[in-house]
Amino acid sequence: SMDFALTTGLGDAIGVMAGHCAYFAAKKSITGDDSINMTRESQTGLLLASAAFCSGTAWQPLVDVLQGANLSFMQVFAGTWVGCGTAFYLGLRGARTILSGP
Repeated sequence: SMDFALTTGLGDAIGVMAGHCAYFAAKKSITGDDSINMTRESQTGLLLASAAFCSGTAWQPLVDVLQGANLSFMQVFAGTWVGCGTAFYLGLRGARTILSGP
């Protein structure tokens, strides 16, 4: 359902944002590397989270359509891989276009 797809996408986005920021916060804390700018990393995390939302939302509908076409496991796997990768790329490009401003 659309609710499931959107919830999956939102979960992916939250996980990517939290994971990216936590990783760089821990890296900065452990290494004492002052060149790590957490504002910049938060912005990068938002871009990656936007892309993850798109690929996470596309995942289940892609699987459903490909399985509905009676494709083999490997065909469903490959189609889902390409489809989610494309959705991630388009989500990243769209987020960069929208969030980068004039």
